[in-house]
This record gives sequence, C-alpha cells and structure tokens, in this order.
Amino acid sequence: IQRSMYDKLKEHASSMFGSLPAELKHYFREYQKDFQKFSELSTKRELLLEVLKGQVIFFGDYHTLSQAQRTVIRIMRDSVRILKRKKRKIILALEMLTPEHDRWVKDFLRGKIWEKEFLKRIGFQENWGFPWENYRALFDFAREHEIEIRGINHPAVPKRPSLKVRDQFAATIISNISLADPKSIVFVLIGDLHLAERHLPLELKQTLKAKKVSRQTVIIHQNIEKLYWQLVEQGLESFVDVVRVKKNIFCVMNTPPWVKLKSHLNWTELIAETGSIPP
Repeated sequence: IQRSMYDKLKEHASSMFGSLPAELKHYFREYQKDFQKFSELSTKRELLLEVLKGQVIFFGDYHTLSQAQRTVIRIMRDSVRILKRKKRKIILALEMLTPEHDRWVKDFLRGKIWEKEFLKRIGFQENWGFPWENYRALFDFAREHEIEIRGINHPAVPKRPSLKVRDQFAATIISNISLADPKSIVFVLIGDLHLAERHLPLELKQTLKAKKVSRQTVIIHQNIEKLYWQLVEQGLESFVDVVRVKKNIFCVMNTPPWVKLKSHLNWTELIAETGSIPP
C-alpha cells in the first residue's frame, strides 16, 4: 500500500514537472549512484560521535520538508555544548544565502533589524522562495547559541550559473571559512543533489588540496527513498533512524518518501493556485 501510494505521487509529480533540464538529470543520476545500498545500520549516537570529530558537516536539504531543516537543529543541539566546551567555533553555512547577505544576517541575529526587513534585504522570496517558517528556526537557534551564519550560494547573475559552478563557488567559501579557524566546525545545509560524492564534497576536497590542506568531512543525507525501501524489505523501517552508507556518509531516516514528495507537490500546487510564491 505504501509503495503504491508513493508511485502514484511520483506519476503525479512527473506530469506536473515534465522533463528535467539535461544538467539536472545528470546531477540526479550521479546522486542516485551513491545509494545502491547502505553498508550497515547505525544510530544517532554513532552519527553524533562522527560529527564531533568532523570539521565540515554536510546536510542534504529537501527545501519544502520541515524535517530536513529540523534535523540540522537536532544534531547541532546535541553537539553544541561539547563543541563550546572544546572552544570550537561553530558556523552554520546556508545555501539559501549568498556571501553578500552576511552583513544583513549579522544585523538580524543581533536584533538590529526586524524579520520583515531582513527578508526584504536578502530578497528571500525572489532568491529562495521556499517556506520561511522552515528556515526561521535555524536563525532562532543560531541567535540563542551565538552561532555565526554564512551564505554560500552563488550571487544572482543575469545568466544562471551551472550546478557545477555553484558547487565550486560554495567549496571556495566553505574552505575559506574553515581555513580562517582550523579548530572551527562548519555545518553546511545545501540541496541534497549537491552532496553526491562527485559534486560539492569532491569540489571542496580539490579546493583544499590546492591549498595543501585537508578537512575531515561527514555527509548526512536525509530520507533517501531507495534506502527506505531497502529497510521496508527487511521490516526495519519503523525501528531504524540512521544508516551508514560509507565510512563518513550517513542517512537520517525520519520521514517516509511519500510525505517528503507530498511536501514538494503541496508547495508547487500552492504556487500554481496563487500565481506567486507565498510570503
């Protein structure tokens, strides 16, 4: 029944979105190659221990699903006390922002400008447009724990940059942030397709290698459909919330595939009905 429901939603999504651009198809295929199977079952404790040893922690974001952003908060909440005790600076790097927005982020976190003014200054609706309520909690958490937030997305230009160019740009910004304080830990929230091993993680590795340094990374994917159905086949989907894909690559499982896809369909249908991105 679950698989049937999901397949129907996929058919509906395909009819709505039509064919994907060639570059996006290529990125999606490379992303899917990373998830033929998971290596072993894991736990939140094992994941947290890897996070605490890491220097750059990638989280795959599914922009319309609030659980995707909450996962970042949960893991940061579980680790922030230990990281601060070890005097490690914590930075949260977000795809929803560009480096040009950093000044406005600082003012917003310090209470110098109100939320409405902040969203206007960063052009939230025009440049991002996904549900603000999903992302507000990240800023609230950062303000509460005095965590710096930085933008890593490519600034808007007349000709939209390719996904590869955006990955290269993000890799440069992340490497600069990390190199500015080698003891720091950078939590990165970015669209899940960017986190195929040969995408942003490889770009960061190559960027750092050119500077003759390296960083220990952890990649945390979320709710990968293929892995979920593998758990279903073993009767484990209700009992497992983390699987290890490879040595430093995990997948958090907290939302069924149809709920994840439905969040995107609901958002798209709302835009279609209103003719604009909701505030």
